[in-house]
Amino acid sequence: MPSPRNAIIAALALFAIALATAILSTLAPPDSGGVGRDSFGVEALGQRGIFDTLAALGIPVDRRTAPPLPDLPPATLVLLAPSPSIVGFNSRYLAGLMPWVEAGGRIVVAPAPPTAPEPGDEARRGRDQVKPVDVAAALGLEGLVVVDAGPAASRDRQGPDESLAGRGRRVLEGMLGGGGRLEAWLDDVECTGAWTGAGPDIRRIALPVGRRLGLEYGDHRAVATLVIPDGSAEELSGEEPASPAPRVIAAAFPRGAGSIVVVADPALFANRFLGQADNAVAAVRLLAPGSEPVVFDEFHHGLGPRGQPLWLVTRPGFGPVAAALLATVLLVVWRQGTRLGPPIADRPVDRRGIGEYLDAMGNLLSQGGGDPRAIVADVRTGIARELALRAGLPSEEADLDRLETALTRRDPVRARAAVGTLRDVDRLLAEDRWTTARTLETLRRLSQCL
Repeated sequence: MPSPRNAIIAALALFAIALATAILSTLAPPDSGGVGRDSFGVEALGQRGIFDTLAALGIPVDRRTAPPLPDLPPATLVLLAPSPSIVGFNSRYLAGLMPWVEAGGRIVVAPAPPTAPEPGDEARRGRDQVKPVDVAAALGLEGLVVVDAGPAASRDRQGPDESLAGRGRRVLEGMLGGGGRLEAWLDDVECTGAWTGAGPDIRRIALPVGRRLGLEYGDHRAVATLVIPDGSAEELSGEEPASPAPRVIAAAFPRGAGSIVVVADPALFANRFLGQADNAVAAVRLLAPGSEPVVFDEFHHGLGPRGQPLWLVTRPGFGPVAAALLATVLLVVWRQGTRLGPPIADRPVDRRGIGEYLDAMGNLLSQGGGDPRAIVADVRTGIARELALRAGLPSEEADLDRLETALTRRDPVRARAAVGTLRDVDRLLAEDRWTTARTLETLRRLSQCL
């Protein structure tokens, strides 16, 4: 069985290992196991493909899990299908980037695809006190919306009579396929405005069947657009008819010396469609037209410090402060703690021999002048004074009730026994009949009170 010292050391070592493991886990990339819809994702709707493509072309590319701030270097900040809830309730981060954009920065954003409303959404929105801000409004593009021109039948949710198995299948398809099938359309595209020079390289793109997303931006002035003209879709798979109306699938809006590029469908950058048609070329031209650095904003994908308090330890400034506080706490605990050492050896108890005991009792009994009750009374008085001192009372305290109350705070059982013995001795001393045997028995009981 381990000693208390070894058990304490083992517990402290286990705590240190757990703390170090937690801190190291915050330093590791928050890659969601590769299944997320972000630049770490390797599944169909992940964006690892475009990240690796940019790196293979020699374009500086990086990820950022901290909230975006205006301290970014000149680069393109990319938000592909950011979480509407994170954007909506943290819109000040994107609004704070406007001075950076006007100084020459560039933002490429592809809003999350619109979804059909769930039953009861209108009632919930009426009760909400705070309305989240959409990504377009956060970037100063109020009125810009993403519309779906696809067949209504492909977007409508099943009615309340849908079977449980059907609902489960629909949820599973949404988890694995991003809310729609992974079949693709091939669409002819035209580059206009500042992107006209990229026209020979971007002639056709692949987009998912089941949605026909486009941009409507009202009075905002677009200096470049990527447009799908009338009736240009060719079906790769699936049976959905093409939409005859032209659609703007990407547009660039000037902001001072910089620009904001909005892409209607983030699937343009997804792994599943990147290798089809001219998607890879279009993605690179949209993200890095001049081979400038590209930064993927993973904070708005939910990979930031939310739920990870130890993440702050990895940030400049917080780490030294946390280390100083931890060192201070350890020093205080070490200073005030008990230093462990070898067990203290038992002290031998000095005991008198039987001869010394008989001599002492003989001297005690001879002091009574022939009346042993005087000896018992003296011993009783000495015992009462010792108990009063132990209870924190004056030594001359004669009230047995007060003495019992004080002794009960420490040991109720011994208090009742000791005070009860003192009361019995007082009663015996008041009697006329007294014997030597009673004297010895009374002295024995009195000695047990200590």
